[in-house]
Amino acid sequence: MTRNLTRTALVAISAAVCLVAAAQQAAEPQAATPTIRVTTHLVLVNVIATDKAGKPVTDLKPEDFTVEDNGKKQKLSVFSLQQPVTQASHPELPPDIYSNKPDYHMPAGPLTVLLVDGLNSPFINQAAARLDLIRYAATQVKAGQEVAVYALGTRLYRLQDFTNDPAVLRAAIESYKPVSLPEHGSTLAPSRITSTGGAMGGGAAASAAMATAIQNIQQFQAEQEGPALQLRIETTLAAMRALSRDLAGHPGRKNLVWVTTGFPVSLIPQTNEVASVTMRGADPTAPIPLPSEQTYGAFNRGVLQESSEDVRRTSAFLSQAQIAIYPVDARGLMGASNADASSSGLSSAGTLVMGNDFGQTVSNSSAFREASQASMQDLAQQTGGRVFKNRNDIANCVGAASSDGGTYYALGYYPDKKKFDNAFHKLKIAVSRPGTQLRYRAGYFAVDPSKENRKERDAEMAAALHDDAVQSTMVLFDARVVPPPPAANATVPVQFLVQPDTFSMEEAKNGGRAINLDFYVAAFTGDGRVAANTGKTVSATITADQYAQVQQKGLMLPLEVKLSPGTYNLRLAVRDNRTGYLGTLGVPLTLTAPGK
Repeated sequence: MTRNLTRTALVAISAAVCLVAAAQQAAEPQAATPTIRVTTHLVLVNVIATDKAGKPVTDLKPEDFTVEDNGKKQKLSVFSLQQPVTQASHPELPPDIYSNKPDYHMPAGPLTVLLVDGLNSPFINQAAARLDLIRYAATQVKAGQEVAVYALGTRLYRLQDFTNDPAVLRAAIESYKPVSLPEHGSTLAPSRITSTGGAMGGGAAASAAMATAIQNIQQFQAEQEGPALQLRIETTLAAMRALSRDLAGHPGRKNLVWVTTGFPVSLIPQTNEVASVTMRGADPTAPIPLPSEQTYGAFNRGVLQESSEDVRRTSAFLSQAQIAIYPVDARGLMGASNADASSSGLSSAGTLVMGNDFGQTVSNSSAFREASQASMQDLAQQTGGRVFKNRNDIANCVGAASSDGGTYYALGYYPDKKKFDNAFHKLKIAVSRPGTQLRYRAGYFAVDPSKENRKERDAEMAAALHDDAVQSTMVLFDARVVPPPPAANATVPVQFLVQPDTFSMEEAKNGGRAINLDFYVAAFTGDGRVAANTGKTVSATITADQYAQVQQKGLMLPLEVKLSPGTYNLRLAVRDNRTGYLGTLGVPLTLTAPGK
């Protein structure tokens, strides 16, 4: 849709771009610790410190910590102890004013997002997990704990926004219906096609014919499973980025409790080149496994290689949004899959699996289970969360994950390198106090967002505009939308006011700043059709005086969209073209016809 938007390139700040705030805008407190630094390379790391009994350690000082980035010691520029705070009521917005700022929509304190994975989990595991999650809502939710519920299918669905009401949370979980989506491909171990030796008779010739037939079937399976795997990867990574954009504007650490049976991609792309995942212990940058060390998924090597850049971007998004992933294995305590009652005991060739082939199938099943759980371990380790596997108490697992990390230290530093190198940077943090255990993300990708190509950004923008399940808070803004008087064809004015510390302003001559922002308005009907859309690009260098005004009051831009009478959902968006960061906002709008 973005290619249909009108863009007017501006070479200077004109009268259309006002550098003063509208009188209707509400004064808002600024966050004590900015969530995103778009003009610097500040690296923020959240560190959970516990004693031997697992209780939080809250009296550490900056000098107690040693932080290394790729082996180089760093000087701390940010240090704070973050603890749960009492929930305050949201400030009220003035009439006709809307905002994507978390102050108005998200609760204070630790946030938990519960994600039920219907894309990467078989139907039977979803159904069992649903019952356990209902039990979690009834028994595990603590007072003041804020939880939002999402489901992942062909896209991301929001079942419930943040709530601390167990009854509301339970109703949201009960509304989830397990799904069976055949286009996603099998989420179980790839089946092993076996030969029964002389079952066909005829000696060597028959054996050769069987081998050829098996090879052809294997190739056919790989061709079928490849696109399905690619769809699962793309959809899941897109959901992770959407959640990252939604939570990025809220300061501090967030817990993503992901109830799933595994995801066949590592957050470190180079490990996807040969096998989908491998247990790398504490070193995510260890060499990729040799062919003899492959776990599963090597038959889709090409798909995994193609996903590497997408994985890299998603990992960077998760780091920027300070999201820690807590995978919970929806399968519970498992044995070999071929011993399950649902298994027919037949190979893909229709023959009975027995003897040596049965042993190999058991071995392959165990390897797949271990590898899928290794992927969960990897997700947790790379983001600073915890993994819960081989347990039948999913309700307790989700409860433990939701309450983890409420108390932590926020450490920040500026790396020596002034430019992003697009590489993975390994973090090592130590503390001088004996017996203190630390948990933090294993590293981050120094991704330069300005290097993303325009086609990818436009696709991301189009997806964000169409997606009303989440909004993006990487760029924060207010909007004033006043419904016009009844008319056959109404002109609806939309005024944007962008918070200055959430978009980049590159240094220019004489203290000026260069800015490059896209503004969009799209009107959707109730059935999801685009009724009208418009947009404008602001690409200009502002003077030092104008920069001072923007820093004080924000950047305002007016747009207007023409609509006939009806009920619409306006989707507003601001994109920082230098970083690719997005801000989106939904505004309900009803226009009446003359005489009504």
